[in-house]
Amino acid sequence: MCKHNVSFCLIYRCMVQKINKQQILVGILDHEMMSIVVMRTEKQASVDYLVKALSRYATRKEYITFFYQTGNHWVLVVIIPKWNKVLYLDSLGSQLHDNNLILQCHQQPPGNSYGFYAIHHLRIVMKKTNLEKSEDLDLPTNHVDQSVLSSIRTELAAFLLTQVIDEKGEFHYPRRGC
Repeated sequence: MCKHNVSFCLIYRCMVQKINKQQILVGILDHEMMSIVVMRTEKQASVDYLVKALSRYATRKEYITFFYQTGNHWVLVVIIPKWNKVLYLDSLGSQLHDNNLILQCHQQPPGNSYGFYAIHHLRIVMKKTNLEKSEDLDLPTNHVDQSVLSSIRTELAAFLLTQVIDEKGEFHYPRRGC
């Protein structure tokens, strides 16, 4: 069970399902296993998980991604095996000291978008596979239009209706005793 943010976890599951169904060349790791809590308390499990994922995806996927929560904010981390790069996509700007890891991306205005920018960045990365060089992986840096954020909400609602609430849905959990 996702402990961070229920709506974000549902969007995550929705994105995993979409990647698998459309056979997109992006691997997506479990953000729970890549959380700072797991990295600190179960370091070997986290390392083993990452090694297994890299072994599994390095030759089959263009990118290996995971969401990382920094307090109340989500960022997208993109590992690109063929270029030996790791990108850190942070819509609030990054405090990292190594600028080789940071790719400029949409900047979030004041407020709380609960990971929608991280999801939007993943949607962009999913469309940018089969690039010749890392410089071709560029992201817009302006604010995301509200219609884009609304489309993510709509996608989440559709996922809830078809995959969680519907009895035939992949993530349906029947309620008992109601």
